[in-house]
Amino acid sequence: MIWGVFQQLRIISASPTQLVLRELPLLEWLVAFLIALLGVNFIIIGINITAVGAFLVAMAIVLFSRSRLLIFDAADKELRIVFQYPLMRRVANQLPLQQIDRAYIRQDDNGSTQIILKTQRGEMGLSVYSRDSHPWKDTACKAINDFLRGLRP
Repeated sequence: MIWGVFQQLRIISASPTQLVLRELPLLEWLVAFLIALLGVNFIIIGINITAVGAFLVAMAIVLFSRSRLLIFDAADKELRIVFQYPLMRRVANQLPLQQIDRAYIRQDDNGSTQIILKTQRGEMGLSVYSRDSHPWKDTACKAINDFLRGLRP
């Protein structure tokens, strides 16, 4: 359940030419915040060297955390999966849009669900398995399928 809360694909922009979904690294940011809070406590009790270490660890966690962007681009005719770090951006994967059939939600035996992208080569998971009750997976699937439907004659 917690993964569905912390790792949600949110629609950033939706137009007939481009659909952008983003997954923020909320769990990493929460851990960094807790470690920084621990550093503040170390300063209060006078353990300054350990506090500096805690702040450095928190900063490293934030610098190495990555947002994931899914960019469905009609102009380039491709899906780009991009990892956005605070200091850089890296394209992790590219897939031609004509190879993508649809997006759907798969449910396993214990009720956990995952967004799946059905392609001509097979299936690709777009989200984590989770049992959350929020409708964000339905919203993301509908947006992806509407975008793909708009490209087809």
